[in-house]
Amino acid sequence: MGGNTLGHLLQVTTWGESHGESMGCIVDGFPAGMRLDLASMKEDLKRDVPYPVLTRRVEENRMRLLSGVYRGRTLGTPISIIVRNSNVESDRYYYLHLAYLTALSPDTLYHYLDTAIQTR
Repeated sequence: MGGNTLGHLLQVTTWGESHGESMGCIVDGFPAGMRLDLASMKEDLKRDVPYPVLTRRVEENRMRLLSGVYRGRTLGTPISIIVRNSNVESDRYYYLHLAYLTALSPDTLYHYLDTAIQTR
């Protein structure tokens, strides 16, 4: 099963779910002193508009840098970003996973169901 980390020299690891309490990423591999355009990153988040047929949820998508950046410049340490969801309705999505489960291998299906049962 694939992981949540992409890249070799610059690695991006995502975590969380869009319907959970928060989601975010860890970006590792930026050298110290690089300038980040935080305003541009925040503008990109505004493009994430929910599909109105599927949900009426509206999120502010406010990103918060937890580590790795000081005064707009990278520190050379991993950059941690979090986006908190204010409108959490996880139970509404529980049965949508059934369509996804039909495409999984038996081993992955077993792991997924075991994890899903533990978290319910």
